[in-house]
Amino acid sequence: MRLWKDRSHEERHLLNPAFCSTILWHAGKGATNRAAPPRQALSFIEAFLVLPIVLHQKSRESLPIRINTSLPVWIQSQPLLIASLPERAKALVPYTKEAITFGCCSPLFYIDNNEISLRKSSGEVQECMKKAEFLGKWFAHTGSPETVFTLFGVRP
Repeated sequence: MRLWKDRSHEERHLLNPAFCSTILWHAGKGATNRAAPPRQALSFIEAFLVLPIVLHQKSRESLPIRINTSLPVWIQSQPLLIASLPERAKALVPYTKEAITFGCCSPLFYIDNNEISLRKSSGEVQECMKKAEFLGKWFAHTGSPETVFTLFGVRP
């Protein structure tokens, strides 16, 4: 793996550990929220499939909209994407490891029993995140940024 200063502009932005660990955190959240029976975490080894699928535009865009789509059926319908997945996964192993390390050193997640477990944030932090998401939706619904600033009596 190259030193940070030697990485290309695109590599520093798309493959930076903060961004990639956030992607892994969201995959972990999805694993714990949508499974039946419920899972406690995303498995450590599954994390190595997340970045090669999500960061590859064609793979990401081909993902089904609904969670009840059968994974085996989807895989059969995407032979070219699946054929290139092992190579992409191998190429992204160092970035996945870097993202996992970053996530474990930050308050995002931790490794326990070969699973990536999400750290719980305080109620106040969770409330801030919910309200921030609400504000983004509310601002977008209200109109242009200029309108929002005007309504608040603030100049950009």
